[in-house]
Amino acid sequence: MIRRLYPFEPERAHCRRVAAWAWLIARREGLDPSLLPILERTALLHHAPGLALSGEAVGRLLAEMETPPGEAGPVSSASADGSEALAAALREACASSPGPRAAPLPRLFQLLEAAHVFDECLEALPYEFRPLAELLDDAVSLSPDPAWTPLLDVFRQPVLFEGEVLAAALAAIPVNPEVVAAVAEVAGDENSELADLERVTGKDPALAAALLKAANSARQALRHPISTLTQAINQLGLDESRQVLTAMALRRAFVAPAARPLWPHSLELASLASSIGGKVAHLAPPEAFLGGLLHDFGRLLLLAAPAPLLGSYTGLLERGCPPVTAELALCGIDHAEIGARVLESWGLAETVCEAVRQHHRSQPGIGALGALLQLCEEIAGAGEDLPSLPRLRDSLRTLHLPAGILADAQPALPTALKALRGES
Repeated sequence: MIRRLYPFEPERAHCRRVAAWAWLIARREGLDPSLLPILERTALLHHAPGLALSGEAVGRLLAEMETPPGEAGPVSSASADGSEALAAALREACASSPGPRAAPLPRLFQLLEAAHVFDECLEALPYEFRPLAELLDDAVSLSPDPAWTPLLDVFRQPVLFEGEVLAAALAAIPVNPEVVAAVAEVAGDENSELADLERVTGKDPALAAALLKAANSARQALRHPISTLTQAINQLGLDESRQVLTAMALRRAFVAPAARPLWPHSLELASLASSIGGKVAHLAPPEAFLGGLLHDFGRLLLLAAPAPLLGSYTGLLERGCPPVTAELALCGIDHAEIGARVLESWGLAETVCEAVRQHHRSQPGIGALGALLQLCEEIAGAGEDLPSLPRLRDSLRTLHLPAGILADAQPALPTALKALRGES
């Protein structure tokens, strides 16, 4: 039903996000939980003023539309009270003339207005990378209203993803930073040789076993099983061996149920980055693969965050917010920045860390690897951020690639990595 109301996806997406921001503000402000479903539906329909007619009309709509998640559960379409309250809230939201309004609707309207303005601030980010606080200040200065502008303070008090919060998230991810750093140093270097790969693999039995398994599964026609690291690396080749080792060093980070969907995405994006990176001057495919595999490491940390932050984060994602916008709203920074800070502390190469940091930014001076990750996210259709044509255009320009690459390049995993895709 929402699709019929709003034929254009950008408008549908905006209304879904406004509903999510309203839900978050209302929870922080202690709104009566029974009003949350009404508030969310009002936000979903706030671009359709013609619906603000009667409880009966809204009741018919509720019977057809997809119900958004709500803490107190859905308001039944058969409930006259719920339908009438929603119709009244819609009239309140669509009213163009000021005047006294009966409680509790003024509060719903204030929450909706704050959510709407906040989303408009976020919609500017793909075109102008500025601190969120500056955008909020601009919005308040354009329309100061003591009734609702204080509600925006919810977004001025982010949960700092550092200290105990970061430590708790890292403790929940079963990955060894020393192993990751050692593998990244060797596997991310196109000049590394067989002896280098043997050396780093031999220090970790799990990596050695994974490399042997990949070599045997990728070459099933062999008369004799591969039983040594030298045989495995020779069979796969240096390039594919580097990719398998990098993937296996990080695979353990994706074991949590919430993180498992990120594993195939990260593998495919890494493979795509390696493939396209080979067409770009001054970009080494092994480093491109490493950057692709690590680009969403910050999302793993957020999905392992302490319960209060995790509850808000997953609630926003379930309501249709792209991860980057949800992260900015809650933490003031996105998963790209969070991941880059951790990878820097582990001693990974500066070019890789900076590319991870930049892969959602819309600003001049993005490096080639960061631009490559932006381009690969677009090709993969990740939907982690608000769409931005300028960002895409800048990425193509930085890489000196034609726009046709968007249609021609598709994720394609080598045989050895296909065996790892389903493992998490």
